Amino acid sequence: MDPEGLGDRGRTVTAALPVPKAAISEDGTYLVGTDIKPGTYRNGNEPDCYWARLKTTNGDLDAIIANGNGGNQVITIKKTDKAFETRYCGPWTNIH
Repeated sequence: MDPEGLGDRGRTVTAALPVPKAAISEDGTYLVGTDIKPGTYRNGNEPDCYWARLKTTNGDLDAIIANGNGGNQVITIKKTDKAFETRYCGPWTNIH
């Protein structure tokens, strides 16, 4: 029952802010500071792995800060990076 006839307009709703993760378990593009924490990460021995640190998410080649492929990679995602892309790498674990 809504005795004042305000519906949801009379209530304050607070949404929880996303908490950046310290591990990556799936392929995708992750925003630094929103989806993932900056830091040093390691993946497993996936030979088809491709990763990229990005300064934008527009898909242009000049958005790539650094990239690589192959397994047993150790990379540092900086807080100044916009995003991190990973494909076929398996899980990444924050080691620092």
